[in-house]
Amino acid sequence: MGIAGGARRLFRGAVAAGCSAVAVTAGSSGTPDRRPGPADRAAATGRPAPATPEPARAPATSASPSRRGAAIDLRSFFRPLPAGARAEGGPKGSPSTAAETAAETAAVSDDSDGTPRRLRSHGFRDAAVRTYSTAGGDTEVSVQLARVAGARQTAGFSTGSTYQGAPAAPAGGYPAHGCDLASGSAESHDTLPATAYTDDVRITLTVTGGAHPSRTLPQTLLDEQHRRLATNR
Repeated sequence: MGIAGGARRLFRGAVAAGCSAVAVTAGSSGTPDRRPGPADRAAATGRPAPATPEPARAPATSASPSRRGAAIDLRSFFRPLPAGARAEGGPKGSPSTAAETAAETAAVSDDSDGTPRRLRSHGFRDAAVRTYSTAGGDTEVSVQLARVAGARQTAGFSTGSTYQGAPAAPAGGYPAHGCDLASGSAESHDTLPATAYTDDVRITLTVTGGAHPSRTLPQTLLDEQHRRLATNR
């Protein structure tokens, strides 16, 4: 059998004996010993047993994108690139400084000199931009997401902005503005800017193409980007 086999037999016997000793305490009745609980005390006194308090529940948390914090990279809210599109500087886009954001916004504004000051006064926090060419290569799309101090500041900045070109109001059912910057020349391209906002983020989108860029593309892209920010889908 050997030393190992004998040790196993002794170990099994000790475990069995120990289990028996723990399971049953010897007594005249041969039943396990049990201390009186709340129900026993209630039966003896005639009073109802106290209710057992339920464990505290953690407060529910919201996964809504409107709860996003400053630590969340705005680039994660860009819509996926369309099939065949080629992005400048990488498909994820790039961060944008306050000066770069002001310059991008001022390019379509009727108050280019006052835009940097207004952006600061509304509590600029961070921004991201992504520019890409569509599959055919004849249209360039730029999308900028700029986050300010809060929803009230975003609305104030947007409603107080003025724009160049002929108005072309988007019809997405949310606060937005669009315009048509016609070049007036066959050698240059028309630009179709559009802006919108949701919560603390403002969207500035431009579509630049040939003499006749698609007038429906800015609306489609703005709808998709606004939905992505509002629902994270």
